[in-house]
This record gives sequence, C-alpha cells and structure tokens, in this order.
Amino acid sequence: MNGMCPHPKERVQLALQREADAQSRGDVTSPSEMPPFVFVVNIALPGPPNCHIMVFYYAVGDLSTIDGSDSTPSSKLSQEFFFGKDDTFRDNQHLQINPSNH
Repeated sequence: MNGMCPHPKERVQLALQREADAQSRGDVTSPSEMPPFVFVVNIALPGPPNCHIMVFYYAVGDLSTIDGSDSTPSSKLSQEFFFGKDDTFRDNQHLQINPSNH
C-alpha cells in the first residue's frame, strides 16, 4: 500500500493542481490556497475485514516556527527533522509509531 498523499484526487494534490492551473493561465492574482508548509501523516491499519486509513494534515502558516529562525527549541528540532541535510536525524528514532498489544 502506497498511501493516500500522492493520489491525484487527494485534497493537497487537488489544491496544488488548481494553483498550477492558475499559474499556467497567467492568473497571478489568485491567492494561494496552500500554506507554505504541509506535513501529512498517513497511517494504514490493515486487518480483517477492513483496512482503516487515517490521514493527519499539519499546516504551518509561519515557517519561522519550523525552520529554526525563531530560536525556540521546537523550531530548531523541527528544522533538523524536516529540512535536515540527510536522513540520519529522522532515521534515529525521532518519529516512531509503535503498536502495542496489551
């Protein structure tokens, strides 16, 4: 299963396509529907009899809150996670969702 985010009918993809269409028509007066940054978490829980899919959208209107420029600890952490030069930080257990059977 590849997830929903890249699907052409998914809401972020549709908004991006509308913006691309407006730009190709030369319509530069249309306001952008998209915030400067969107982080999407797509979780699929397979199992009989159905597969359950959850999609969480996190939209950021002010990039300084995640690019490290406002000097807060969360901004510095976000900068390294989202915009780091390699996957080392992301791969070293900084975002995990672990199932638990109790």
